[in-house]
Amino acid sequence: MSHWQDDPDTPAGVNFSLMKSLGCSGVVMKAGEGLAADRTIQRNLLASMSAELPRGAYWYYNNKYNPKRQAEFFSSIIGEASLELGFWLDLEDRVGGGFMGWKNWYNFLVRLKELRPTSLIGIYTGHYYWVEFTQGSGIPKTSLDYFKQFPVWLASYSNEPFFTLPWGSDWKIWQFTDLLDGKKYGAESIELDGNYFKGTPEDFKQFFKLGNYIPPIIVPPAETPMAAATYNCKALYKVKVRPDPSTANATEEWLLANELFQISEIVPDRLDPTNPLKKWGHIVGGAHDNKYTALEYPGNSVPISTYTPIPQSLTQHQPL
Repeated sequence: MSHWQDDPDTPAGVNFSLMKSLGCSGVVMKAGEGLAADRTIQRNLLASMSAELPRGAYWYYNNKYNPKRQAEFFSSIIGEASLELGFWLDLEDRVGGGFMGWKNWYNFLVRLKELRPTSLIGIYTGHYYWVEFTQGSGIPKTSLDYFKQFPVWLASYSNEPFFTLPWGSDWKIWQFTDLLDGKKYGAESIELDGNYFKGTPEDFKQFFKLGNYIPPIIVPPAETPMAAATYNCKALYKVKVRPDPSTANATEEWLLANELFQISEIVPDRLDPTNPLKKWGHIVGGAHDNKYTALEYPGNSVPISTYTPIPQSLTQHQPL
């Protein structure tokens, strides 16, 4: 949740009460990045508090700025506001700068712990980004293990978050999509990130020390849900659409970068069916109905398109 979910041309802002009524147990808002505050953070802190929705905040780490100064600015922006869901360091910046890498993340976290010794502090990141800049850059095991003390919030648009060291499968929050209907959930944007907390409503209360807070319970929709095998997808690049799941057929059809689509199933490559690195999606609906596009394929960035299962049961995880 950031200024992207707030239309500056309207006075209303985000409707956190509506968000809560639809089953959201809490909200984590962008406080800022680098040495700049998000323009909506103060209004969102007040509005979410008025809606009695537990709040957290994240700081988008910018590789161009001193990590200790970023941590100090993060803390100063929040001030005396209580963050029931804690402070989160957002690690995803790929733009070059003088403060890239895990040693600088360490300095950020150490400084934030000094400033907020009693607060929950966690890390938000994606599996591939994290692996590239830790294990991929030769981090010693003892240094990698240091980060385990911080709960991890993983962005992973797949069936479950990837096994990511040092946490393994012990993730706390899973960002399973960035394609929620923003308008439906009270935002002023078309799309909104969706997250699950790993555990039951009671686990949620205990982990975040929420006392007598009662998380909302989602009422299943009256309408017939979509099939369990249906996925929401987003093309990350311009990608070809083919008549079958292989590269053997010429095609003039394309999905454009950032184009949204749905698939009914993930299928193997027709010519190389035992290769787990080749994944194809069977498109349903729209202009490319009943055709195929590669979701993952050797030699390309992974994934080519994100593919997020449309949840059919919320019994295992608490929506956040």
